[in-house]
Amino acid sequence: MTDEVRYERVGAAAVLTIDRQHRRNAVDAATAERLREGLDAFEGDDDARVLVLTGAGDVAFCAGADLKAVATFGPRLEDPAGPLGFTRLTPSKPTIAAIGGWCLAGGMELALWCDLRIAEGLSRFPQQTMLGDRRAAIEGLGLALADGLALEARAGPEVFADAVAGAQRFAGGEGRGGAGAGV
Repeated sequence: MTDEVRYERVGAAAVLTIDRQHRRNAVDAATAERLREGLDAFEGDDDARVLVLTGAGDVAFCAGADLKAVATFGPRLEDPAGPLGFTRLTPSKPTIAAIGGWCLAGGMELALWCDLRIAEGLSRFPQQTMLGDRRAAIEGLGLALADGLALEARAGPEVFADAVAGAQRFAGGEGRGGAGAGV
């Protein structure tokens, strides 16, 4: 495989990394071929228990098809494995998308192909407000809509000061353009 797609083993995990940072890890036809080769290597490796699909750097998981090389996909459109390498195939073992940064168009297709998706950016969100929203969603599961909305309304005052501070940071320019909002 080329340096733009790396397959490596880390314990029982196989890590398949798209490393086209100069194109926000967008996929062209050659990259799609390397992704397919990576999946084949994973499937053929009996000691690899899970595939972790990720993008190099912290700007993008995958920005989808490389629009400057979209013509290269012509021959791949009818590939039974899919134009992006393998999204029309079903792997025999678990897959995880480790999403850091942009995940757009075909990048979302790659992420959704995986069994699990982890967005490591959660750690940069304002924690009190995120955890309050999470708690309300979990505790509200199965409640009638009116009861769930009342639960969410009760949680609001607990995190209001953090929400105001976060909104002020955002209004000041922090977190714009996809950058982390900070804690």
